[in-house]
Amino acid sequence: MAQLPKEEHTLNSKNNDESTNRCLIYRRVFRNTFLLAIGFSIHIFISYTTFISRNTMEHLTLENQLCFSLYTASRLITQKYQDFLAPLELTYPQYLVLLILREQDNIPVTHIGKRLSLKTNTLTPLLKRMESADLIVRTASEHDERVILIQLTKKAQKLQEKATNIPRSLLCAVRPEQYTIEDLQQAKKMIDDVTLHLQNS
Repeated sequence: MAQLPKEEHTLNSKNNDESTNRCLIYRRVFRNTFLLAIGFSIHIFISYTTFISRNTMEHLTLENQLCFSLYTASRLITQKYQDFLAPLELTYPQYLVLLILREQDNIPVTHIGKRLSLKTNTLTPLLKRMESADLIVRTASEHDERVILIQLTKKAQKLQEKATNIPRSLLCAVRPEQYTIEDLQQAKKMIDDVTLHLQNS
């Protein structure tokens, strides 16, 4: 069998070594690239999971609940109202009834309940207490005895006059300096829209 010349044999060996080295380099590059891609994917997944988790937790915090903000504001405003109503010996619900009767006196109980969004079992005890305090008179309608009409007494009319400035006083007490009257009116409109949506849904 013929043997290759020594120089050609050496050249072939050198070429084989270079080919082997290139394969090793390619393998290392491929392996490193693959590991880098895997690591980057894991990093993206962890970051995304953390982002979703954080957003979910922020969504569930008490401070981010609209209902809690509305509840807190309503409770604090009612307390502030009570400070102004205490000298008149009126409660906040009684004051609301007087406001309705100021617009229109001698109206059915059902009309008051609808305006206040109160059911009969809540409204009836309130009106009985007002009647006992000589603030209203309950009479049956001449056209339908089943319809009970509510009318203001002279005592209640005098209290209405004394309470005339309460809305303005309250507005000054609760309005932050950076907000204008128009800002609060816009906020009220938004709350009214939400209320109407909930009532119709």
